[in-house]
Amino acid sequence: NGDGLCVVDPHGSLVEDLLPYIPRDRVDDVIIFNPADLERPMGLNLLEANSEEEMDMVALDAMNIMIKIFNEETFGPRIQDYFRNGCLTLMSHPDGGCLTDVLRLFTDDVFQKSRVQHVKNPVVKSFWTKQMASTGKREQQEMIPYFAAKFGQFTTNGMMRNILGQTKSAFNFSDVMDSGKILMMNLSKGMTGDMNSKLLGLIIVNKIQMAA
Repeated sequence: NGDGLCVVDPHGSLVEDLLPYIPRDRVDDVIIFNPADLERPMGLNLLEANSEEEMDMVALDAMNIMIKIFNEETFGPRIQDYFRNGCLTLMSHPDGGCLTDVLRLFTDDVFQKSRVQHVKNPVVKSFWTKQMASTGKREQQEMIPYFAAKFGQFTTNGMMRNILGQTKSAFNFSDVMDSGKILMMNLSKGMTGDMNSKLLGLIIVNKIQMAA
C-alpha cells in the first residue's frame, strides 16, 4: 500500500521471511537493523535529546530501561541517582554522549571535568559540586565497581559497543515514521545474546514511543 512499518523481531526469522515480499520499487525505503552485522554497525544512541524537557524524559526512560533489565533491587535508589545524573550530564555536552560513556564519567576525572563544565541544570550541577565532592573515597570505591559490573557487559562487548557507543543514531525514528520507511529490526537472541537483545529491544520500543 506504500505505507511505512516497523518490525521488531526478537527471533530474526520473521524479518528474513518478510524481506522477499517487499516490492522492488520500495527497496530504497528499507532499513535493516541487524546487530550481528559486525562489518556495518548501525548506531543506536538512547541518550539523544533536543531540549531540556526531552533530556529529562530520556534520562527517566533510560533509568526505567535499566530497572527492567536488572530489577529495582539490583539497580537501587543510589545507583539510579548516579545513573540519572550521569545521563543528564552527558546529554548537556555539545557533542552529546552515549550509554558507553556513563561508566567513564565516574572513572575518568579528565573526561568528567570536560562534561560537567557544560551542565546548566542546577540540580545536576549540585550533584557533582556538592554530593559527589563530599562523597567519601570508601563509598566511591564501593560504588564504582558495582556500577562497572552492571555496564561492563555492554561496554566490553564489541558488538554492543559499536552500536551503543555512537553518539549519533544511524537513523531518526521520527523521520522513518514521517517518510513511511520500512524498518526491519532483527534482534535474534541466538546471534546477539538474550541480555543484549532485551536491551536493544527496550531502546527501540522507547525510541518508537518518543517519535510517536
